[in-house]
Amino acid sequence: MGLPLDTWAVASDVQLRALLKRSGLIAANALVVDEFSLSADTVRADMVAAGEELVAYEIKAGADRLKRLPRQIVGYGKVFARVNIVTVPAHLDAVLALVPSWWGVMLPTGRRMDLQLHQVRAAGLNPDRSAHALCSLLCRDELAAKLQERGPTRGLSGWSKEAMVNAVVKLLAVEDADAYLRVCLKARDRLFKRSEPRAHSIDWNRLRQNFGIAPRPSI
Repeated sequence: MGLPLDTWAVASDVQLRALLKRSGLIAANALVVDEFSLSADTVRADMVAAGEELVAYEIKAGADRLKRLPRQIVGYGKVFARVNIVTVPAHLDAVLALVPSWWGVMLPTGRRMDLQLHQVRAAGLNPDRSAHALCSLLCRDELAAKLQERGPTRGLSGWSKEAMVNAVVKLLAVEDADAYLRVCLKARDRLFKRSEPRAHSIDWNRLRQNFGIAPRPSI
């Protein structure tokens, strides 16, 4: 029989991350990215779901401290349409005192052997995103592609990334920058999957011949 939930029932972010992924609270068609880097702010989101919106999940488990949370709040606030913090009862009061009112809050409930993730507060829409912060997460090729959509741009290969970001920001509202970043993240994921080495099929009959064993008769 499971024991009552306490802080240490979900002591590590690995436990809460696994609980979140199987909770059904993330859209089934969303691309899920672990350890998403917001390089300009040296902040990483524990998990990001790129679906109809760009949604971040920050995990504060039983063994975690909240020391980095104020800096994470600032970094997340520049980029994500919605943010959820997944934490434990022992951190709840401190978390609610720190995070903005538009952040969603999730807690594990139940017993240690049968935990479920419960939404204490639904995430609202972020009112203060930055198109510049969103565009800064694009690669040079993605920035160049967006600029070239508006016509030929001379000397683009010699531009610094910051110059490219500034030029793209002039073309895109926050919502458009968010949508383009989500498209690019999904394209990167498809490209990564195509570039993964595939396991070679084994010709077992040839292998048998190499060892002087008669080929297996075909059925």
